[in-house]
Amino acid sequence: MLNTGEVLAGRYKIEKILGQGGMGAVYEASDLHLTVKKWAVKEMYDSFTDPEEKKQAIAQFTAEAHILASLDHPNLPRVTDFFTHNSSQILVMEFVEGKTLEELLAQNKGPFSIPLAVNYAFQICEVLEYLHSRMPPVIFRDLKLSNIMITREGKIKLIDFGIARFFRPEKVKDTIALGTPGYASPEQYGRGQTDARSDIFSLGATLYALLTGEDPQANPFKFEKPSKFNSKVPPELDEMILKAVAIDPEQRFQSASEVKQALSRISAPTTSTLALTGGSSLFFPSLMDFGVMKKGDIQKKSFAVTGDAKGNLSKDQPWMRVSPSKIDGKDVQAEVAIYTTGMMAGGRYEGNVIFSTGKKQEKLPVIVNLEPQHLTIWTNFFAFLCTIVSLIPVLGFFGFIWLMVIYYSTPKNERSNLAVLVKVSSFASAFYAALGSLLFVLFKLRY
Repeated sequence: MLNTGEVLAGRYKIEKILGQGGMGAVYEASDLHLTVKKWAVKEMYDSFTDPEEKKQAIAQFTAEAHILASLDHPNLPRVTDFFTHNSSQILVMEFVEGKTLEELLAQNKGPFSIPLAVNYAFQICEVLEYLHSRMPPVIFRDLKLSNIMITREGKIKLIDFGIARFFRPEKVKDTIALGTPGYASPEQYGRGQTDARSDIFSLGATLYALLTGEDPQANPFKFEKPSKFNSKVPPELDEMILKAVAIDPEQRFQSASEVKQALSRISAPTTSTLALTGGSSLFFPSLMDFGVMKKGDIQKKSFAVTGDAKGNLSKDQPWMRVSPSKIDGKDVQAEVAIYTTGMMAGGRYEGNVIFSTGKKQEKLPVIVNLEPQHLTIWTNFFAFLCTIVSLIPVLGFFGFIWLMVIYYSTPKNERSNLAVLVKVSSFASAFYAALGSLLFVLFKLRY
């Protein structure tokens, strides 16, 4: 094992051990070249007595390095270095600060809320889509709670590519049967070659664990309806999970995209969730984007606070309202209301819902965009000019028509300024129409 304070490659100083297994360990390391940077250093021990076994292990470790080095996705750690140190194989990668889903589930002391679990599953689908679309496709093969890290911002990171592999269509089955019982698909045990559908099975088992609190490793390949353990799980989510963990790959979802579509029909997920530092509460969603609103509109949206942290909710902008003001308990539904009356049309506004727990404070960003004002000063001037023209005999009809075009092409919430001009123009047009009709009748009677 590496020692605390030991420096690798003249750059990476070992600070502490993060995890240890039979074949290696993972450490947190500081960077002597970039003093503010941290790295995760993965070591494979040189403890093999069988030369063939050692050769195979080094090949697998090297394969992990090459796979990770070829990938670039926000939900994957970046690999920056790979070398040998005192006969041990060393892999240096991005240090991911956060907690695993396994730790968060234990901390939650019960199943996750439906929105939160679906959100994590949706993020996992996005990274699986990326992996499976590589040429050749990358099959993760070990998707489980302990291999999914949640960052402080609520983004997922897949952290252990130790048994990932490239998919090769010509192979009938995998050379080595590897995976975690309960999460690994049947084909990972010599029944066939793993492909994208193998990761779908593991995703289903992971979502099952999040929603039920049950450990899939206790009874591998035996999944009951999640609603049996958690009455909040809707029937469509029951069906989705059972389809994902079907024994026959042909009966499962065939791609991560299909799973995403199914999840979207159950609950509209957002890009991430926000975990309170040092606490056990979670916001869902982590960003409230109200899209494009019209001046004068009022819009409300709700968000969930799951966990057991207690604190106060407030806001930092006068155009926002937040309720309730206090959070005390699990699965609280809160609401943000936006009042656009005092805002300027065409502007972008940003604010925050602030959650305070003692000395700690977290922010839930809120974004509002106001629709541009169609009725500019020049439009007003032209409308006024059309009104003047409508008061002139003969030409009045053309002024009235142009004014109507301006009026009906303007959004309803901006028409109030034109209402008086339209009334004046309409009265003038009606007056001239009546006068013209009267003159025409008199002319006919005279001649």
